[in-house]
Amino acid sequence: MTKFRSPIAKVILILSILSLIACGGSGGSSGGAASDDATLASLTLTGVDLDQIFQSAQSDYSASAGFLVASVHLETPASDPNTTVRVNGVLIGADGVDLALVEGANVFDIEVTAEDDMTTRAYTLEVTRGAANTFAQRAYAKASNTDAGDQFGYSVALDGDTLAVGAWGEDSNGTGVNGGGQANNSALAAGAVYVFTRSGGVWSQQAYVKASNPTARDQF
Repeated sequence: MTKFRSPIAKVILILSILSLIACGGSGGSSGGAASDDATLASLTLTGVDLDQIFQSAQSDYSASAGFLVASVHLETPASDPNTTVRVNGVLIGADGVDLALVEGANVFDIEVTAEDDMTTRAYTLEVTRGAANTFAQRAYAKASNTDAGDQFGYSVALDGDTLAVGAWGEDSNGTGVNGGGQANNSALAAGAVYVFTRSGGVWSQQAYVKASNPTARDQF
């Protein structure tokens, strides 16, 4: 039997035992040694899809975005919530990070550091943003009765192969769909709508739409 020289020694021993029990019998946190898991649980981009399916064991990922996509939101939750994640050296939180995109290739280095502060894993994300010169004129549409000040194109609506173009300053007194009098400028700013359709890549005007009672300054 262990004998204690003083009550203080006995108290210290009891406190030490209780401390070990609270820690699960070892000196590690959360009941054991710090985790060495440095993998990502997922990698997602808002508004842009990855070119491949995410797998935690795969390190390299890519995505493509159009020129109009100037930034993406990246979220990289880790498999172990106690890890830290950095993108190009900057620590990011659970809400992810917004990444600005330049034209061409954008490379982002993702480093995951495990809870043990020693184990790390590197991932690479390359997002390619399209160039401005990928835009090109496909058609040149004009009204069937062009005139100065008609404001043709002030408003447009596109649905598949049908295009409607508003011209609130158009001055004719023609009435109805494909109505006559297109060249008559007796109704100042009565307004008109032109409807075009696309067939075989070619746009052509199909309708000239006026109010049934065109009046000056109606701006139809």
